Amino acid sequence: MATIRDVAREAGVSLMTASRVARGQEGVSDKTRARVLEAMEKLGYQPDQLAKALRTRQNNTIGIIVSDVENIFYMQVIALMEQRLKAKGFSLLISFSNEDPDVEISSAEMMLGVRVSGLVITPVRREDNRLEQILRNRRVAVLQLYRNVYPQIDSLVVDDRYGARVATRRLLEEGHRRILLLDVDWEGRASGYRAAFREMNMPVDERYIQTYRLNVTEEARIQDHIQHLWPTAIVAGTNLLGYSAVSACRKLGLSIPADISVIIQDDISWISLMDITAISQPMGKIAQEAVDILIESIQRSRTRDGEGPEYPPKCRIIRPSLIERASIAPPSP
Repeated sequence: MATIRDVAREAGVSLMTASRVARGQEGVSDKTRARVLEAMEKLGYQPDQLAKALRTRQNNTIGIIVSDVENIFYMQVIALMEQRLKAKGFSLLISFSNEDPDVEISSAEMMLGVRVSGLVITPVRREDNRLEQILRNRRVAVLQLYRNVYPQIDSLVVDDRYGARVATRRLLEEGHRRILLLDVDWEGRASGYRAAFREMNMPVDERYIQTYRLNVTEEARIQDHIQHLWPTAIVAGTNLLGYSAVSACRKLGLSIPADISVIIQDDISWISLMDITAISQPMGKIAQEAVDILIESIQRSRTRDGEGPEYPPKCRIIRPSLIERASIAPPSP
């Protein structure tokens, strides 16, 4: 079994430098850290993380609780986060809540039980006293990703209100009035939709704001709403709703954009492949900022160790952008 001395020899660094990387400490350049991590992987070096956690009451593992395993966007961002965290000496422990609050609670308790250094969550409920109490009683860095439910905890969210407003306004400028918003049960998109109509001095028909459940295939409901409301355009609030909307249009024999225009929030591979206009969320920036906030919080918590002043929680908001493609046209007569 490889030792830390073997790793230092393989990477061409001092034993102290290799040990600092293994412990996740600062004071090592990114280039040197990457070389040491590469040597660890090549030699199959496995530090005793459990013993370390019991000794120091912390380890270099980040827990991530994913709210929707089927959302490709979430998984791509996590993959980018893993690259950045690995370069800094952290490993990932991933669990999937799939929008189930009970699973979310058990996952959080499990991760805190093995003393992760940080925890990334996308809260399932707007308020869950059980989760709030668990997080409050444990001294660990926590980041809310995509949803800001607990104001006392750091958060990084995408401005979905802005995205929906930009998408709706673009369709209004094209001449559309019957615009179907496929919303989800989280605040933001509907207010952005209404704001776009107000900016154009146009009335809002609330029938065209439809809310769908998360983590559930809604193609049948979307098809029913298209048949009854006959929108000339659709703004899909997520890539999953966008997929269901495109499928529903095909089953109804509607051509995009000749019969109906479509804009989807989230810009993943199949959306660009189908040449659909999208509200693009910068995955690289989201991953980088999430890691930066988390690492900073971990360093603060390790420095304080229960002493010193409290730091105010951070709330960073990232604005998406409109990517024009071939899914928009003036409404057909």
